[in-house]
Amino acid sequence: VRKFKHLQNELRARFFTCMEALRSEQTQLKGVVAMLYSVGSFKDRSKGVGFMEHTRLALSVPIHIAAIHLCLDDPNQYILIRAGLATINAKLRARIRVHYGSHLECQYLLSTYGVLAQTLPLTATYEIDMHRHLKCIESCFRDSQDGSRSTISRITGIEPKADDVLLMGYKTSNNLGNHRLRERVKELFLQYNAGTYEQKRHLLDGLIASIHNSGGRFLKQDKESVVWQEVTLKEARTKVTQIFRNYKRRLGTPRSTVTVPPSIVSEPMPDDVLFGRHQQSRGNELLHTLVKERFEKYESLDRGMKISVVDSIMQRIREEGGRFLEPDSNGWVELSKEQARAKISKRISNYRRNFKKSS
Repeated sequence: VRKFKHLQNELRARFFTCMEALRSEQTQLKGVVAMLYSVGSFKDRSKGVGFMEHTRLALSVPIHIAAIHLCLDDPNQYILIRAGLATINAKLRARIRVHYGSHLECQYLLSTYGVLAQTLPLTATYEIDMHRHLKCIESCFRDSQDGSRSTISRITGIEPKADDVLLMGYKTSNNLGNHRLRERVKELFLQYNAGTYEQKRHLLDGLIASIHNSGGRFLKQDKESVVWQEVTLKEARTKVTQIFRNYKRRLGTPRSTVTVPPSIVSEPMPDDVLFGRHQQSRGNELLHTLVKERFEKYESLDRGMKISVVDSIMQRIREEGGRFLEPDSNGWVELSKEQARAKISKRISNYRRNFKKSS
């Protein structure tokens, strides 16, 4: 309120901002994100003056508030608001997030929800930056005088930087930010591929946050205005998920169209694991021992992580010089890695069945 001479001036400014935002079709469809930033020198000193007027204005404006973020550094205020949230409607409570900490801590927490530090009207020294706001107001007045369409999307266009990730549809961008993202996907692929839905979601958010922390943004070029704009957190997740899928597809695509015939083994070795009925070998005994030893660990893991136990069993048998063989009309055939995995998983399932019967 201290920036306005009168409460009515502040109400007019808020009303004008909301109505101008509603010119955007995307705002009408997706809504807006409201934020109370009461950190450091930006604490609300109005002491409740104008609260009812602002509440009535918010209820009268035909705008959908998709989410509300409250940033605080006062522990008493934080505890009070958290206690108050427990008393409100569950649907409304799900849209509200309370962040506690310093400027840097609050801005990091906001970035995990797709609200980037660059979008906040703050300078590097945490002072109010009015440059973009005044530029937007001047353009809005200019458009209202000549009756043209709002140019908010044009004046808020972003110039891509080297650290940014550019979303270009089916085209591949050679921007440094895109290259770094692809390298990180390669590093984290095995962990992502073996994870559950929640683990994958957590990994995606961490990867996106690391791009933001390094100064990068996820940008997409608007087809109409041909300017670059930041995408939402949901769109960034979709982009990174697609990169993981593409990388998995490339790994599964054979480099050659020539079909490699299975390896024919004339005589099994003692350390080989022989699949089939009534097959016995030193390798089979080792497989049974490993399944018994690692069964509890296998059962304790989530579904996506169980494959790590299977791979460890396979690796141990190969270290002993064993192979995974199956009888064939021409002798013995060595199984591929995927076939061996399936056979070992089947053995563990059989052991589980026998274990339940015995107990």
